[in-house]
Amino acid sequence: MARKPRRTWFCGLVLVVLALASIAEGHHHRQPQGNQGEFSDYDIDTGRALAELNRRALANAQRINTRPPLRNATNACQGKNILMRQEWRTLSGPDRKSFIKAVQCMMTKPVLSNPKRVPMAKSLYDDFVAVHYTSFKNTHLTVSRPLPVAHYQTLPYDSSPETDVSIKASFFTWHRYYLATFEQKLRTDCGYKGALPYWEWGLDIANPAASPVFDGSDTSLGSDGAFIPHDGLRLRQPFSKNLIILQPGSGGGCVKSGPFHNMTVHIGPAALAQYGSEKPFNVTNPLEDLPRCLKRDLNAYVATTYCSFRNTTALITEQKNIRDFGALLQGDDRFFPNTLGVHGGGHFIIGGDPGADALISPGDPVFWVHQAQVDRVYWIWQNLDFPHRQGVSGTFTVQDNPRSPNGSVYDQIDLTPLNKPVRIKDLMNTASGAPLCYMYQ
Repeated sequence: MARKPRRTWFCGLVLVVLALASIAEGHHHRQPQGNQGEFSDYDIDTGRALAELNRRALANAQRINTRPPLRNATNACQGKNILMRQEWRTLSGPDRKSFIKAVQCMMTKPVLSNPKRVPMAKSLYDDFVAVHYTSFKNTHLTVSRPLPVAHYQTLPYDSSPETDVSIKASFFTWHRYYLATFEQKLRTDCGYKGALPYWEWGLDIANPAASPVFDGSDTSLGSDGAFIPHDGLRLRQPFSKNLIILQPGSGGGCVKSGPFHNMTVHIGPAALAQYGSEKPFNVTNPLEDLPRCLKRDLNAYVATTYCSFRNTTALITEQKNIRDFGALLQGDDRFFPNTLGVHGGGHFIIGGDPGADALISPGDPVFWVHQAQVDRVYWIWQNLDFPHRQGVSGTFTVQDNPRSPNGSVYDQIDLTPLNKPVRIKDLMNTASGAPLCYMYQ
């Protein structure tokens, strides 16, 4: 009789050990797939590490999106229907020309916007620039705090407004829907057959002007601007008041050659960074027509400082929640002072007008491949730990100034007149079907 309690104690111990092992295994599976420490300096600096992270993210995304659909769900986003977005230089010459032709076609399509509200719009392309301008204050630098982990596990399939405690940051999902809408218009209105390409900054940090994106050939997106001697930009950060001084770029004037060298910019300036000055330049009404040439000022200093493979790899592997990931990517100086982040860095690699004007930067066609790279970085980060990375973080205004309410994944992204409103939660999975059906390779 004395041995029975001992046997009970032993069995209980076994159950405790098994339970602890199960918990440990569960924690192991919840860890993001990738940390910078597992890669050599060589692999990080040459982009091999980032390519491996992309490979893992793609494998995870394909596994997630090949499971049986939900009951009564209709999802045509399967197999060959999924658009595969690729890096610009991996496209064939004819495919690059097809993309260029489609973007030029957008510049000839009739406007959708109200001419009284947006008098400068001359084309469907201008409509996209105007929508970015009018939405800017609600879509940039809006990070605040991350969702509780318990809530991540409910998205996107069984969450409900009653249990939602998320905080809005529409930067990622707004631009994701914006890019997908542009991609859709290229295909439906201008006959483009491919997916929206992206520009991997890390491949071009030493000499952006020699990049296939900017080399001025007929398969590029146009050249650097004509060289004009000038000072560098002086960027005063809004919260910390730190001053970031950029070295001068290699251009500054009108794009010299290649596609878009004779393009006319209409909207703005709205907040154009000026050489040697902290004060941006704007006109009284940026939505009025001010025709001018497309200018660029390619900048290798900005590229090597903010957009290297090491910058991007560290961002993906070291930031574990959406607040910190978004803040570092955007250069939000409330959390990460003295950096532009890869997002701001990419814009100032391009520079010029409207490239150095945050409100109207889509006016330069390079915007689309730059912003697709931003979405790709977010997509990789998400899909390395997708069950826990479907949250949002932030409020309704730039750096919460003025103070604004917290938002929710049930808030809508509204791109009227370009597309119908859609909830943020429906933009987390890029291959869940309408409105999104793409991945990155």
